[in-house]
Amino acid sequence: MIYLADSLALAQLEKRVHTPRRPPQAMVAVEVILPAAAVAAAEGVVLPQDWAADNFDWSVGSAALQCIGDDWLACGTSLLLRVPSVVVPVGWNYLLNPAHPDARRVATRRGGYRPDARLW
Repeated sequence: MIYLADSLALAQLEKRVHTPRRPPQAMVAVEVILPAAAVAAAEGVVLPQDWAADNFDWSVGSAALQCIGDDWLACGTSLLLRVPSVVVPVGWNYLLNPAHPDARRVATRRGGYRPDARLW
């Protein structure tokens, strides 16, 4: 599974909340160009009521949300799954299934990226 954000700003914040206290030395921004139909078809999920709670257990394999993602990936019915961001509730993250047949229609563009050290 490949984890995407709907903007570079959201991707940076998502990275920040999961990164140690010091800024990464080198990063690469990868823009993902997706088939429009795949984005339009990316359905959201029904989330547990406490999905964004501060004390939510995100241990691998323990969260109901992870089971939802695992089930979606195993079904292989769509290239993308749209999920809300916990970090920025009005933002969207996308899970990309690299084993889906439409994955070969995905293009990428890489560029150097240096996050603002003040975030750390």
